Amino acid sequence: YQYMSPASLLHRAPPEGSGNTPSNVCMPGLAWGSWKEFHIESSKSFEGRELCDCFRPEGAWDPSLERRTEENRFLFIPEANASV
Repeated sequence: YQYMSPASLLHRAPPEGSGNTPSNVCMPGLAWGSWKEFHIESSKSFEGRELCDCFRPEGAWDPSLERRTEENRFLFIPEANASV
């Protein structure tokens, strides 16, 4: 969640120097029911500003699955000239 936390803050309150920031909302992966649903729905929360090139195998964790896990996310906020 090293990406989701700052990206969520930037999306909800682009830097403007006011010092006022809303609470940070970081969604836990399996709260959505599946990894696929997490990738789709969490990406939607950025209202079209994020590209999620993500895949994680479903099922119980196994070390062999780690090599097949991808989570590449990109966020662009044009009005703040910011990207993550």
